[in-house]
Amino acid sequence: MSKINCILRTFLLLFAVGLLLACALVCRAATPDAEALLKQSDAYRNGWPSYVLKVKITHYESGRSDEDKLYEVSQKGTEKTYVEFLSPREKASTC
Repeated sequence: MSKINCILRTFLLLFAVGLLLACALVCRAATPDAEALLKQSDAYRNGWPSYVLKVKITHYESGRSDEDKLYEVSQKGTEKTYVEFLSPREKASTC
């Protein structure tokens, strides 16, 4: 093996190792903090101090609507959530 080939191989090896290290550092710096990400998602979810919404969930069996379930969800701040079961079947089973 000639001296030029040896120098070229060494240069390419060092370049590849440097590139891998740089990529690892960039990827590590770009990884968000889990707690900060959770707080940010909660801020979007709780855009209002309080709200009430109605939710309808439809269960499908073999491609056809089988059962509907209705809920009323009340949210107050980030700490208090109340879910009321409005479907007759669920009302009877929660008593």
